[in-house]
Order: sequence, then structure tokens, then C-alpha cells
Amino acid sequence: MPSVLARPARLTVVYSSAVADPSTLNLYWYNPGTGQYVLQPDALGGAPALDAASRSYSINVGHFSTFVLLDASAAAIGGSAHGGELEAYNFPNPFDLQVKTVTTIHGAGQQSVRGTMVRVAVPPGLSGAGKLRVFDAAGRLIRTIDMGELAGGQSYYQGWDGRNDSGRDVASGLYVGLVEIGSRRKSFKMAVIK
Repeated sequence: MPSVLARPARLTVVYSSAVADPSTLNLYWYNPGTGQYVLQPDALGGAPALDAASRSYSINVGHFSTFVLLDASAAAIGGSAHGGELEAYNFPNPFDLQVKTVTTIHGAGQQSVRGTMVRVAVPPGLSGAGKLRVFDAAGRLIRTIDMGELAGGQSYYQGWDGRNDSGRDVASGLYVGLVEIGSRRKSFKMAVIK
């Protein structure tokens, strides 16, 4: 997942002299969680700036990612957002226990979260009650979060505030998240820094 910037930054990308019509170019960022290139709008709501003399494309971005210019206008390009596997990861990672604004994809927009946000992509054909369990480095269960009913072919976001089941802040260190839907499981590592 991309790292969110404290404030938008101006990104300039140079395109090849072989590009016949630069007005058809759009900037995309690569989302490793879905294996897709996602159309990047200007973070300040403006239009991209094309400079024919320097063959450059400039736009304001709000996150640090892998960017590419493509002669396309689709919202997302690449493989299916939901293959046959249950996917789960958190962002930001590592994270502190402060409240922050994170930018999600799949229509969820920006959200405020204390700690970190967990994204779960449920493959088609799988649905049921979802649970997020968090374990410490010694393998002890420290937090269980009920995610409700999750439907196949959808993405879900669940915050973890960095607290245990007793409501106390966890210590700095490595934690393992485990998402369970029926008999399917996906684990991922999370790092808390204070």
C-alpha cells in the first residue's frame, strides 16, 4: 500500500518522444495488493500540466508509490482485484498509535484511524463471518475484532487501534494479524513503533 504524504507533492514524469498525443496520457499508481494500476487524480483537484517542450507530465500526489504514465483512461488496469486467494494487509506499516488519515481504494476514500487500517479482499465464492485476530510475537492472542458478514468479490477495511482486548495500548514490536472467514485464513505482519 502506498505511504501517505503529510501534504501533497508535485510529481513530474517525462514521457518518450515516441508519444504522438500526450493529451491521452494519464498517471497511474501500482497497487501491489490488487496487482492493478489505479488511475491517479490530482490530489488538489486540479488538472495535470503537460509541457511539450520538456515532454513532461506534472500532477499533485498525496502518496508515495510506483507511478507510470499510460495511454489509457480506465479507472484500474491489470489483473482481477480478487483472485482465488483471501488477501489481507495493513497500512501504514509500521505504524504508531496516533490518529491519522489514510487513503483507501475501492470507493472507501479517506478515513481517520488510530493505529492502522487492515484491508481484506474476499475472493468470489467465499463469504461468511469475518474475524481479525491479532497475536503478539510470542503467539499470544491479544485482540479479536468481529468484522461482520463479508461477501465474496468485495474489499473491506477494518481499523485496529493498537489496543488489546482489555483496552490497553500494546507495546512497540512485531504483531501478526490473522483474518478468518470460514475455514480460510490469511496472516500478515504488523509493526508498532512508539
